[in-house]
Amino acid sequence: GTLAATTAIYVSVTLIVIGMAPFDLLGGDVPIVNALLANGCCTHDEQLLDADSGGQCLNQSCSPIIRPILLYGSRMVSFGAIFGLTTGTFTSLMGQPRIFYRMAMDGLLYKIFAKINPRTQVPTEGILLTGVLCSALACFVYLDALANLISLGTLAVFTFVDAGVIILRMRPSEGVAALE
Repeated sequence: GTLAATTAIYVSVTLIVIGMAPFDLLGGDVPIVNALLANGCCTHDEQLLDADSGGQCLNQSCSPIIRPILLYGSRMVSFGAIFGLTTGTFTSLMGQPRIFYRMAMDGLLYKIFAKINPRTQVPTEGILLTGVLCSALACFVYLDALANLISLGTLAVFTFVDAGVIILRMRPSEGVAALE
């Protein structure tokens, strides 16, 4: 049910965005924002001309504003995207030291990552390692490459978790006994 509803919403939004503006104006990075911006600043005929020349329709300070609600909607979507990215980043940064802690408890990482600070009750070494690694990645890796790496890592994690679920369902007695 949920997967079908999510797929229907995703396909509907995609079709609406493709119908709002010429494909060349949508771009690859922020197509929803570009579709709203193009319709807020230009008529359909102007969009068709602008798709060939790459000019005024995607300018935030366009004049005259044809549909102000769409122009402000594009700004709200951009603002919401910033909060979504920030939330995702903080979630990953908060969870990673605990993953290091659990892996160290299971013997998959060095025991230093299994230490808990007695005063703060947090895995300090895992937090430090996560901070150093994230800082190094932010400083030395291009944003496009970093985004691709994050997507690839997420895909790999979901693949391994799904494979584990399938294996546990094939052998329920062994899986349940191993978890207890």
